[in-house]
Amino acid sequence: FIIRRTREEVLPDLPVISRVFRFSELGDKVEQAYKATFTEFVNYVNTPGGDSAFVRQSNTLAYMSKMRHLTGIAKIDSTVALAEEFILETDRKLVIFVHHKDVGIAITKRLEEVAKEWKAEFGAGILSLTADLSSDKRNEVVQNFWSSDYRLMVASTLAAGEGLNLQCGSDFILHERQWNPANEEQVECRFIRIGQEADKVTGTYAVAVGTIDEFFSELVEQKRALINNALDGTESKWNESNLMQELASVLIAKGGKKWGM
Repeated sequence: FIIRRTREEVLPDLPVISRVFRFSELGDKVEQAYKATFTEFVNYVNTPGGDSAFVRQSNTLAYMSKMRHLTGIAKIDSTVALAEEFILETDRKLVIFVHHKDVGIAITKRLEEVAKEWKAEFGAGILSLTADLSSDKRNEVVQNFWSSDYRLMVASTLAAGEGLNLQCGSDFILHERQWNPANEEQVECRFIRIGQEADKVTGTYAVAVGTIDEFFSELVEQKRALINNALDGTESKWNESNLMQELASVLIAKGGKKWGM
């Protein structure tokens, strides 16, 4: 027999996760590229071909990944504005999680420009935690984030998924969604550790309205609610392949409505 205890039962003093969704528009620069990619995606899925099931699944995922990348680019302005507001109006630390390297670089550069105007509030600068860092360098970045000199870090979601202690902060922005929500939940757990003094950890999920972003967020939250209602206190089990198939179906049915497509 195995007796399973939930985290709330074993460590009742640890905070809960509060997920907040912040919505923004694609913007003119990205909208045309997104609509073109979405059209290609719909045409490919709806046109029978000689590709094997594996190839069709891979190509479908490639279109969806391109749409996700475009939404990541589109949300940069909104995330930078939110981060600036947070730093100026609170005394807390903030982590911004990204998936694509170029998106992380762009956000970091924009924030460095903002920090020049508000040097005292932004501290020693913007930290960057990327997947290509060595273990020692990654630990150095995290140690710096713990110090009083730094308040803001831009981090790769996958690089920060395991083995990091980020309970020195209680706020983060998830700028880009992961296809497997378990990877996002691992990131959330970096803040819910012994030593966390906040009564809740707030995660702001950036969502581009009417895009793959919004449909994926709705799908994940619906499934999370069903799992939690059916199996109270158990950990969500995510099947990434099935989730992607469902997302593709939702996109075909609803993905073009915002633009009358």
